[in-house]
Amino acid sequence: MVGSSPAGARHRPAHPLLTNNVAELRPFWHEMLPFDELFDLVIDSSEVGLRKPDPAVYHHVVEQLGGVTIERTVFLDDYEGNVRAAEALGMTGIVVDVDPGPAIAELVALLELDQ
Repeated sequence: MVGSSPAGARHRPAHPLLTNNVAELRPFWHEMLPFDELFDLVIDSSEVGLRKPDPAVYHHVVEQLGGVTIERTVFLDDYEGNVRAAEALGMTGIVVDVDPGPAIAELVALLELDQ
């Protein structure tokens, strides 16, 4: 998920991670990568008691970002059902396939970033 500030703000978009997880696996997946360094916010479903595609979990992430409206967020996921749920709330959704290239290109174009 990517959240951006209102037009005119000159800083990079926030990069939160929303993961469906079980508490017992957190030590294993959390050691795979430095998630806290890669993402501005890490929301683990097992910690908040909400899971994708429950609309409440998307709202929770946006609230945690602070100052970002749901319409100014982009949600990326490899499961289409999660993306469609986010879109139903007003987010822009991007399905990430086995080859993430097209999703990355779509995100770069959407955010008007230089690659």
